[in-house]
Amino acid sequence: MIACPSFSAPALPLALMSLQTILDLLPGFVIGLTLHECAHAWSASLLGDDFPRRQGRVSLNPFRHLSPLGTLALLLLPFGWAKPVVVNVYNFRRPKWDYLWTSLAGPAANVLVVLACLALMHLTRHTYAFGPRGEYWMARADFMLLMAIIINTILAAFNLLPVPPLDGSKIWPLLLGRRIAAGGKKFSWVYIVVLIVLLRGGTVNTVLNALVDKVAAVAPMNDYTLVSIKHDQGCAAIDRGDFAGAEKIYDQILAITGDMPIYRNFRGYCRAAQGNTAGAMADYTRVMELHPDAETAKRVTEAMQKLQIPREKTPQGSGQKGPSSTSSPSTAPQSASVDF
Repeated sequence: MIACPSFSAPALPLALMSLQTILDLLPGFVIGLTLHECAHAWSASLLGDDFPRRQGRVSLNPFRHLSPLGTLALLLLPFGWAKPVVVNVYNFRRPKWDYLWTSLAGPAANVLVVLACLALMHLTRHTYAFGPRGEYWMARADFMLLMAIIINTILAAFNLLPVPPLDGSKIWPLLLGRRIAAGGKKFSWVYIVVLIVLLRGGTVNTVLNALVDKVAAVAPMNDYTLVSIKHDQGCAAIDRGDFAGAEKIYDQILAITGDMPIYRNFRGYCRAAQGNTAGAMADYTRVMELHPDAETAKRVTEAMQKLQIPREKTPQGSGQKGPSSTSSPSTAPQSASVDF
């Protein structure tokens, strides 16, 4: 009998992460480890060895695959594993090649998870299309998909290392024409130490990080993140006094988000700073329509009154802050803004 375990390696022990981070990472871990082990068992069953099926390992139930000790290690170490799938190579019709395909099935399953998550991210990327209540949760789902991509990329690549008991310790010798290694050896804790050293060492960690960066770069950026980046750029342009450039940025943001009052407010501020009174008043009027409450009406009225100041009193390129920057609009009376 030969075991096919799977290993996973987060950047930090889960015990050192926040609850929110754990909740974001957990689906990727559970799905990745479950499908990895199920793929080993299912492929062995297809190729003639029904021993994993009789053990109940051809299952998508994660509790049939997760190891209590491996899960505990994941909490305490940057390292964890699932229960190994035990196969009997003598049941295979072509022992060498069937064992090779069975060993490759686990990492291949993780690659398929990565591809599936990339496809799903194209559905979740337009977060603002789901309305004010749905945009946050869609952004969280999109982030979980990205974490699942990263985790399964690491899971696939890490298990290809030629270190027992990883899948790579079986795959590479078979590809090089060697015989199937004898089974029945007990799991050695020396391998745990070796794997942790490899993870913490420079070369393996650098390669894994580079691979993760390449794969993550393929993932589409969701609108929530894109707007956040553009908003930072808009605030930076306002700080520089480039109100025309900032207005263009907020035009782009509003094309993505629709009529979000906070971004109309920023655009109105930029227009007011350039002396575009009509455009600024149009933005502030729309803000009041979107938020028809007494407090908003008061603020919009104050902003509109500021717009009556003659154009020559509005300094250009003065570097005053935007409506939600470090200085309050009330400290920059030359232009108008509404805070929310």
